[in-house]
Amino acid sequence: MPKGTALKRTPLHPSHLAEKAKMVAFAGWEMPVSYPPGITNEHLWTRSRGSLFDASHMGRFLVQGPCAQDLVQEALTNDMTHLPVGTARYGLLAHPGGGTLDDAFLYRVEEQAYLLVVNASNAEKDWSHLTRVLADRRAGGWRCSLEDITESTSMIAVQGPETEPAVRGALRKNGLELLWPEGPRNTVRAGRDAEGRLHVVARTGYTGEPLAFEVTPASLGAIAGV
Repeated sequence: MPKGTALKRTPLHPSHLAEKAKMVAFAGWEMPVSYPPGITNEHLWTRSRGSLFDASHMGRFLVQGPCAQDLVQEALTNDMTHLPVGTARYGLLAHPGGGTLDDAFLYRVEEQAYLLVVNASNAEKDWSHLTRVLADRRAGGWRCSLEDITESTSMIAVQGPETEPAVRGALRKNGLELLWPEGPRNTVRAGRDAEGRLHVVARTGYTGEPLAFEVTPASLGAIAGV
């Protein structure tokens, strides 16, 4: 990150400050690293009850169109041709030389639409790689779009044994009951609002397993009350 460049802030930034979080620079973003109760207490609370994590800094790329599956199949090492709509899969982004660019989670949100979530520290190079792959293949007739929706959306992880009622209640409160991801881990539900904006709720996440949710609303206000 060039010296003097302002850090990006997530939509939850005011809430972090209100909770007196210790803020640090991470991958070009100003992010919370701890809160006054301390990291040990935060960990125990997550494991025994549940916690909300701001993951809005992670890169989010939306691939849509007839060649969407071709693009994700080309870019990721896992076979994504058999990934059903409404499911997610972990995979690796690889470059032509065979090395790994990043690890990522792919969500098949619609028949011809995928949400690819990558690490914030690698988002810029991942984006450059994907745009080059798409540009090369368009000459061969591929027709799909690749959109960086990182800064136009939010991403919240809600994880721990008591989080299910909170997530389900927030969806109901905001008229998004149909987005409840009924099923095992890696189940995904997605829908679009009247403006065509995509909202995604998935049973994915690393902390507080096995019960974990990741919510990607088009705006933070769309999922108020979590």
